[in-house]
Amino acid sequence: MKLAEIVRPKKDLPVRKSKLWGNLDIMELSEESLRGPADVVSVLNDAGEVIGEINREDLIYLAKRNQVTRFAKVLDYMDEGVVAIDDKGRIFYLNNAYSQILGIPRYKVIGKYMPQIETGALLNKVLETHESISKDKQLISSINKYVSMRIFPQFSGGAFAGAISIFKDVTELNTMNHEVQRMSDVIKEVTRKLDYQEAFKNLGIITQNSEFIKVLEVANIAAKTDVTVLIRGESGVGKEVMAKLLHSGSNRNNSPLITVNCAAIPEHLFESELFGYEAGSFTGASKSGKIGKFQLADQGTLFLDEIGDLPLPMQAKLLRVLQQGEIEKIGSANAIPVDVRIITATNKPLEDLMKAEKFREDLFFRLNVISLNIPPLRERKEDIPLLANHFLGIYNKRYKKSLTISAEEYSDMMQYDWPGNIRQLQNYLERSVILGTATMGDMILKPENGATPDAGSHAAHPVDRSLSLKDQLKRCEKEIIEQTLREQNGDRQKTIEALKISRRTFYRRYGQLKQAP
Repeated sequence: MKLAEIVRPKKDLPVRKSKLWGNLDIMELSEESLRGPADVVSVLNDAGEVIGEINREDLIYLAKRNQVTRFAKVLDYMDEGVVAIDDKGRIFYLNNAYSQILGIPRYKVIGKYMPQIETGALLNKVLETHESISKDKQLISSINKYVSMRIFPQFSGGAFAGAISIFKDVTELNTMNHEVQRMSDVIKEVTRKLDYQEAFKNLGIITQNSEFIKVLEVANIAAKTDVTVLIRGESGVGKEVMAKLLHSGSNRNNSPLITVNCAAIPEHLFESELFGYEAGSFTGASKSGKIGKFQLADQGTLFLDEIGDLPLPMQAKLLRVLQQGEIEKIGSANAIPVDVRIITATNKPLEDLMKAEKFREDLFFRLNVISLNIPPLRERKEDIPLLANHFLGIYNKRYKKSLTISAEEYSDMMQYDWPGNIRQLQNYLERSVILGTATMGDMILKPENGATPDAGSHAAHPVDRSLSLKDQLKRCEKEIIEQTLREQNGDRQKTIEALKISRRTFYRRYGQLKQAP
């Protein structure tokens, strides 16, 4: 709304205020309209209520600047905010969008100095550099908003006269970009984990156990480096599989992974196995010499399994290789450089071996840069059904069978402690598929039709005079149990009830009778 008039006080009253009716419009101000005794001019709304005050001197200043900025009235129709300052940094113009974007009324900003309003404003920098600035995202800290802006210096007669800033609110866009970036990161993380899971599955690593997943995540990070890794865990937990994962995820995956079982090498052969020997270097040596495991693994990975069984003399030589990056063959005085990544594994407590002076402390610290502790199967029982299905699928396909596992059998597997860990479970599943029906404690596999294998194929045997009474009774017991199982469609609990024997007796006798003639 345009300025209507300036209400002047009566001469006989000591009033030092004047009033501006309607919304303040800088374009309507002039020096002539501001003459009078008033020190402060009040800004009123259409209802006559005071909504702010402006110093009279500031208004005179603005009126003077008006002759320079009359063209700027059209800027009120822009969606972008516009603010203009003089060479001292004093704000002499701003449009409607400025107030709307920043949420600040004009009268609170107009005539003020920009460095006082926003100390970090880029406009202040232009005051020093006299150079234009363009920025896609700038935080206005006083109101916590982001704007994109372009700032242009103004010159008059070759001298710096001020600057104009044109900006647009991008807070919502910035928030959306952050959300898009966050979702993109989430997708990348999910994809990364899916890739990991696929890689794990290809190596036979199947798990839902949170602790083991943490170990695998560390392994994936370590795999991309050449850091030495010590894999710890009981026999059968899959330490060699973990070594394969570390190698396949490294930049050495196109070079060989050489495995050495330190527990399987006689002590006097360790040096020749690891470092090799020259022709004729000792009695019985090959005429062509031998390349050791370190040379075979050059540019690749050497996996030293059961490192706790490495003899002390070889521990010192291994430490030297790790420190120097070179080996010496038996019978040669020449050092051969090798570039090998070392991964070790053990099921022994190396700390106890160090106390007993059977393992070098300096070698331990050299090998134990990253330690991966694989939990035993009894501590990740939620993985037993997954692993059982995985192995069952492999062996059903290999041996052209179609065995399944019942819910009760899964429960039996979950209750067993599996002292041999995954290797024991895998061997059990293979044996079960090969034999068609196998027992181990309370566990029995059965064909898909629910009957025991070869159901109906066993007829009652006549009395065999060549067998003792004991053997014939065993045969009869076997037939009775198998016949009852067939009648009960393979349901063991119903078979036990029908035979009126205890569960323990059933499994003990059934297991024994499988060996009966």
